[in-house]
Amino acid sequence: MNMSKPVEAPYSFDALFPTKVRQPWEAYGSLLETLGKHEEAKEAYTIGSTEYDHPRAYKLLLPELLKSGELVKYEEYLTKVAMGNDVLACYQLGNLFLTLYLMHEAIEGGKSAQNKEEMLLVSRYGKDESRQLAAEWYEIAVAGGHARAALAMAGLLRQQNKGEEGLKYLQIAEKGSDYPELAAKLRGSWNDSPFTLDLRDLIG
Repeated sequence: MNMSKPVEAPYSFDALFPTKVRQPWEAYGSLLETLGKHEEAKEAYTIGSTEYDHPRAYKLLLPELLKSGELVKYEEYLTKVAMGNDVLACYQLGNLFLTLYLMHEAIEGGKSAQNKEEMLLVSRYGKDESRQLAAEWYEIAVAGGHARAALAMAGLLRQQNKGEEGLKYLQIAEKGSDYPELAAKLRGSWNDSPFTLDLRDLIG
């Protein structure tokens, strides 16, 4: 599919047009999707990612990557979206690394990755690195106001026996009213010894 690459607009255009106009590749891709031409739409979004390195393009490609099980590329694209100051993507990236961390624990317990893509992704990040990256991305998401990230961060810290630090995040989560049942579940098991709450119950 051939698309002409427009000349980049000068910075002054932002002041002239406060309401952002969609990029040509996004507008064209959206039109193709309404016509049911999903593969052609994907090509348009791919142009936005490969030629313009635009976070929005990577975000539009994420669902298809996840659906097709291309986990390595999914992680790479999600990282690009998160680095574009997308709070939800930061939270989702935290979830991804938390899942990798839990997969490492499962592998240590005798289980194995389900497929080649999972094995590739697990091999890219060690157990401790996965946990640290999960915490870092959750921290960024919490700073952006994402309450569920605070809940996940609290659970992760509690699992690491960092209860005092984790309580600060649990209190942040409890101040919001979005996830009262999950917050109550975590609070109810906070003093359990050993702490056995499945961290996967806290993310979504």
